[in-house]
Parts: sequence; C-alpha cells; structure tokens
Amino acid sequence: MSENMTPKPGSVAAFKQRAEAYRMTRELPGGQEYAGMMWSVGRPRDAAEEIGAHVDSIRANPVAVAMVEKAHPGLLALAEADRKQYATEAKEQIDIVKMGQWSSTMDGSYETRILVGKSDRGFHPAVEKSFQGGDSNGVAWGKPMPSQQSAEMMATRAETIWHNRYEGIAFSMKAGKEEALVARPLAMAQAKAPRQRL
Repeated sequence: MSENMTPKPGSVAAFKQRAEAYRMTRELPGGQEYAGMMWSVGRPRDAAEEIGAHVDSIRANPVAVAMVEKAHPGLLALAEADRKQYATEAKEQIDIVKMGQWSSTMDGSYETRILVGKSDRGFHPAVEKSFQGGDSNGVAWGKPMPSQQSAEMMATRAETIWHNRYEGIAFSMKAGKEEALVARPLAMAQAKAPRQRL
C-alpha cells in the first residue's frame, strides 16, 4: 500500500498514520524556526534541506496535511515558500575555498586578507578587512571567474590597491605600475607648515 493511500479507518495503519500526523504537526513550527536560524547564519542549503524534509513528509501523509492546516493555518504554504527561497539562495551561496594570511597596514589600524570563494557560477575574489583586530564587517564578493588561480590573482591585486590607497600611494591602472606620490595628508601638512628661507 502506498503512503498517500488512506488506510481503512480503525486499522493499525490508520492509527500509525494519525500518530505520525500528530508528530509532524508538532514538529513543523520548530523545524521551520530551526531552518530560519540556519538561513540567518549563512547556511541556506542546510535550511532548504531541513524545511524540505518536514514539507515532504507532511505532503506524503494526507492526514498530516489536514491536521497541519487546522492547527497552523497557512504554515505549510509558508514553509514551502521558505524552502523555495532557501534553495534559490543555496544556488548563489559562496563557500570559501582559500583564505590568505592577514597583512597589516603600516600604522597597524587595519588588517586585510584575500579570500577566494566558490559558487555554482565560478570562483569569486574578495578582500576581508578588520579594524584593530576586531571582526570584519562582512565580505563583498567579486564577479565569478573561471579558475581559482584567476580569482586569487584578482583578490591579491585588489588587496594591494586597497593598501596602497590607505597608505597614500597612488596606483596607476593604465600604466600597470605603482607610483610613489606624496600622500595627501602629508602634502596638506607641508602646505600649512611655515616656509623657511636659507
């Protein structure tokens, strides 16, 4: 007998189906809350699997569908919508495959490191920044690249440019070389300083 078939009323199978339906009705709100928690910490793939397991088991038991709709009106439809959202986000999820070494600015205020992440679309470069050894404010991933090596090179270049800008060194993209220029704060301080005659 298939799971979707309704067993004969009063039979052992009907009793088991009803007991399962009660269990599923009690577990769905907690399962949905747990999936939401996993999603909020950046694990949409796990969240989709968690809520999907609850939705699939409820849909396979017609008594459970009726009980859930009676006990929690609209919750099953909401769980299915959450499952679709989590699954969509899981396709865009970027998993870190390489973390570089932390590198500090000259004054020690900031630390940076390169990150390379992988998604279904390719490898993504990023630079993680930390102010005075604290937590970073999140990572802005770059556009996908075909290989891990190319993403690593792009992240390294972005980190170098960031450090050069922070330290007051201009980076000429057209020339492809670094040019040591007088830093803006230094130039402003020199302009305000009194001139001495020799």
